[in-house]
Amino acid sequence: MMGSPAKEVKTLSAEQQAGLVKGAEIYVKEFKQFKLRCSRTIAEFVVYEK
Repeated sequence: MMGSPAKEVKTLSAEQQAGLVKGAEIYVKEFKQFKLRCSRTIAEFVVYEK
């Protein structure tokens, strides 16, 4: 779907749909790891500043 109003550009195959799902799962996993690293960095900074 693209545009406003939305219209179908092309239909994805089952393989393409599965690829999108896998990509989204990887994105969420990477975000969670990034968030954890950021929180550790902030905690270290706060401890260091005190």
